[in-house]
Amino acid sequence: MVCTVSAIKTAGVAAEYYAQTDDYYRDRGHAPTAWQGKGAEALGLRGEVTPAQAEAILNGILPNGERVGGGDHRPGWDATFSAPKSVSVAAYVRGDDRLIAAHDRAVNAAIQYLEREVAATRIREEGEVRTEATGNLVAATYRHDVSREGEPDLHTHSVIANITQSADGQWRSLESRPLYRLQTDAGAVYRAALARECERLGYATERTRAGEHPSFELRQVSQAERDMWSTRSRQVEAELAKMGLSRETATAEQKQAAALATRQAKGNIGRDNLLSNWREQSRQAGHEMPALPQAQEIDAGEYRRRAEAAVRQAVEHLSERESRYTERQIVTEARKLGMGGIDDQDIRAAVADLHRRGELVETQTRQHDAITGQRLEQAGYTTREAQRIERHMLDTASRAAGAIKPAMSIEAADAAISAQVAKTGHAFNTAQVEATKALLTGTDRITLVQGYAGTAKTTSVLAVSSAALQQQGYGVIALAPTHSSAKTLGDAIGAESQTVAKFLNSRPEVSSQPRIYMVDEASMLSARDMDKLLSRTQGGRVVMVGDVKQLGSVEAGAAFRQLQTDGDLKTQVLDYIVRQRSDELRAAVYDAIRGDVQSALSKIDVRELDTRESRVGAIAADYAGMSRDDRDRTIIIAPGRDDRRQINDAVREQLAARGELGGSVTIQALDSRDMTAVESRRAGSYAVGHQVQAGRDYASLGLKRGDFARVVAVDVDCNRITLETVTGHQKEIDPSRVTKLAAFEQRDMAVAVGDKLVNRVNTQTLKNGTPLTVEKIAEGQIHVRDAAGKLHRLDAGAMHRLDHGYAQTGHESQGRTCTRVLIHAESARTNLQTQQNMYVALSRATDDARVYTDNRGALAAQIERESGQKETALAEPEPPPPALELPMPGPAIEPAPWETSEPAIDVRTPDILEIETPPPAVPEFDFDR
Repeated sequence: MVCTVSAIKTAGVAAEYYAQTDDYYRDRGHAPTAWQGKGAEALGLRGEVTPAQAEAILNGILPNGERVGGGDHRPGWDATFSAPKSVSVAAYVRGDDRLIAAHDRAVNAAIQYLEREVAATRIREEGEVRTEATGNLVAATYRHDVSREGEPDLHTHSVIANITQSADGQWRSLESRPLYRLQTDAGAVYRAALARECERLGYATERTRAGEHPSFELRQVSQAERDMWSTRSRQVEAELAKMGLSRETATAEQKQAAALATRQAKGNIGRDNLLSNWREQSRQAGHEMPALPQAQEIDAGEYRRRAEAAVRQAVEHLSERESRYTERQIVTEARKLGMGGIDDQDIRAAVADLHRRGELVETQTRQHDAITGQRLEQAGYTTREAQRIERHMLDTASRAAGAIKPAMSIEAADAAISAQVAKTGHAFNTAQVEATKALLTGTDRITLVQGYAGTAKTTSVLAVSSAALQQQGYGVIALAPTHSSAKTLGDAIGAESQTVAKFLNSRPEVSSQPRIYMVDEASMLSARDMDKLLSRTQGGRVVMVGDVKQLGSVEAGAAFRQLQTDGDLKTQVLDYIVRQRSDELRAAVYDAIRGDVQSALSKIDVRELDTRESRVGAIAADYAGMSRDDRDRTIIIAPGRDDRRQINDAVREQLAARGELGGSVTIQALDSRDMTAVESRRAGSYAVGHQVQAGRDYASLGLKRGDFARVVAVDVDCNRITLETVTGHQKEIDPSRVTKLAAFEQRDMAVAVGDKLVNRVNTQTLKNGTPLTVEKIAEGQIHVRDAAGKLHRLDAGAMHRLDHGYAQTGHESQGRTCTRVLIHAESARTNLQTQQNMYVALSRATDDARVYTDNRGALAAQIERESGQKETALAEPEPPPPALELPMPGPAIEPAPWETSEPAIDVRTPDILEIETPPPAVPEFDFDR
């Protein structure tokens, strides 16, 4: 890894260990130790580090004798920065001392970044604890040059002491969590700074990857020479191979386990002849010792051009999912894109240039703050293009107000409602009557229906309106963001259905028949798609039905909410919930809508368990202990993909122990990489072993639509990937030109008789999100039955977009109804524990909801802080909280069959929504790399 952070156990042992540096370069002006940071300057700590100084500082003893912290003062943390292998080889084997100084400057840049972004302390005042950014660190750096295997390995231990100075001048303990949150970014800053330094020294850089992160190597050092000095990497790869894994397929935890299993004790290595031995070994291996490149100053204009290109791509990438973002987010993404020639200063200058030109527009945004770990209001940017789209959408909606004649009279609308009541035996409540009349007798071409979960909007308002309008000669088209939700709506209202995407991408039909477009799950439409949809449907009536309190669009914008708050259209509100049969649970759902999570949790079963393992175990045990019929009526909801898979595995283990899972087979499952358009055009987004699927016919590649090919080589620098088809044919492509490719990671997945599965892709016979039950495994085929009772046979030897179906994320569960929900809710997951997620989870159940959390109070506080609402590019008024009164229980409406059979959305939960994890457990540093 390029940057790792570990906690230091003992000050004295640490000071002695780090002092074991090589003095060879001291006479050449490269002292192996140094004090760094504004905090060190304030304490008068300059120049080289002595063991006595380091031990005192790590013990919290300042030069003036003052002590920081008490007897349990923790010494500090080691942030280790490691150079790419080619830099180590060029520096030590080829003797280019300039690279050592370049490495030192890059480490300093990374420490300055951490100092600026994460240096903080916690201060208790009047019983309250607040976090204060301090902007200063005390760091002692120790540069080492050799690996455990006695090979060249340029790396620096930056020992960050557990002290920082607050605004009142006091020295306090450092808050460590921010350091862990941004260790990856610090590594990226180091690599970017080092790459630029290397270019200035005359080296040509080529972009590579260090695991999941962009990196670089020097072109002047061949791959063969890098490999010669990479014994450690080969050891780890061999250990992974024993586990049936590779660097591409192993998880971070598996790579760490392999590294620990192969790590040798660090012995004393004689340095007297070390450099000469390295050089002699290199000559004997046939590697040339070319003259060192001449330093050069790259034209400042070239840096500006590179930085602007990287910033433009970064903004495009961010804009696909968010309407607003901070400068730090732009810099972070641009740094990845520009690896090998630009640094943060170049990027910030490019951001400022685009702002001056009006392409980036200043705004405020609520984004994750590395110091507090919470989402806070910060200065940010949006784009002029995003604002243009939203203005056009709102203008189109405004022109729809009062633009048409009523479809029928009030008397005819009343008769239609009465007919539906007689047919179903369920009376309409006042809100349902008003919404139906507004749709049938109103003069707005676009009708907005805000329907909270469980208000029976489909079986009341939409069903009556569709039938009445079809009798009036209208052609009704059912639209929704996903296949399953579109089919559900179409079946419910007796209309032709299709996804919004298919509708927008198909050629408009010419028809003399008047049209009405009924759009369900409208709150899940992005601003761009909503704008296109309103423009495309201007020839007909439109009914938009959704719920702004539920999870919104994966893409940027909150269009349905924006139409309600900023448009000239009246919104019909359905707020009388009939789904819950339990008065307490219904009251909890109303609390969740209001954002009163403390009250909501007081009305349901909440179980507090300290660790994820104990919570997952409890969920699995409770679920497995139910009867099969009860399991079929139960949904387990997990916030992220990581705990969803963990819960699935735990449930399967429980069921297997009970003898409820039969013979099994291992299949190759594919997990979507879920990339943005910018990411899909970059070779660095792919890795050897990934599978790509053609979204159209590519005759030149020998691929038909739906065919898979394996990535066998990646050239990040030239932006090329090499694909191998099932026939063995290989073809190098530029992903920025071959754009209709979807990428997947391949993994082994055990499937057993009795297993519940979920399909993750639309096929000719199965829709995305279809639940399946494994009935038999025989003769290389897996026999599965869907909820409708249809049998399907799957080839066990083929690759499949399948997953175990016991647990699902909130996005996957939205639109479903069940008897009971089991909700895994970790309080620290700030991106995922939101009012939207909790409301969606609670509102799925008719009878019972259980929450499994680490801390009820912390969970409620986190959710009440974060609504989960997406931002818009245009400023919008904050809508007042809904004035919801708990109605008296009305006639219970049993869920229709389609409400329990399939989830209402495609499984596209993106990584950007699930990267937020609890602060990592602090690893103890044992002084062995």
